[in-house]
This record gives sequence, C-alpha cells and structure tokens, in this order.
Amino acid sequence: MKGHKLRFVLKKAGLKYKQFAEIAGKSVVTVQRWVSYNEDVGEIYILPLRTLLTNKVFNQIEKDWDEEQKEKLRKQKEWEEKRDKDIARRKSLSQ
Repeated sequence: MKGHKLRFVLKKAGLKYKQFAEIAGKSVVTVQRWVSYNEDVGEIYILPLRTLLTNKVFNQIEKDWDEEQKEKLRKQKEWEEKRDKDIARRKSLSQ
C-alpha cells in the first residue's frame, strides 16, 4: 500500500497517525514520512490495521479509494480535453 492510500484509509477509519503508529509498532514520524512521500508501506504494518477494521470494512475502504482514484482520473481527463478544445479554439481565432 502506498502512503496516500494509507492516509485515505486512516481518514475513513477515523484513526490518527499516532493511533496507527501504535498499532503498527512504528513511530508517528515514520507514518508521517510514509504518507508525505507516498512511500510503500509494508503489508506487515497493514495487517494489524486490517484486523482492527475487519476485512469487510477494510475492503470497502479500499474500494472507496479505487473509486476516488478513478474519479480523479476522469476529472483530469475532462480538464485536459477542455484545455485542448480551448487551445484549438484560440488557434482558429488567431488565424
């Protein structure tokens, strides 16, 4: 799991970095680094979180993450298409 996904999961679960750090047996600074730099978080640190939330809840949160990422990509593509149309329109007006 990447750090940004971990942040999303913790937020959805209502957990603070400090709480997760205690569960994972790591320092808060380490958790902050994982999230800030979007680092890979070892599954060994995610397992206690998965157990705490139960697999069903954890899987739903992961599904929500995937849907949010798809929506971000959709919005990005929509924005790029709008920008490209704008550029084409400006070019046609300047000719």
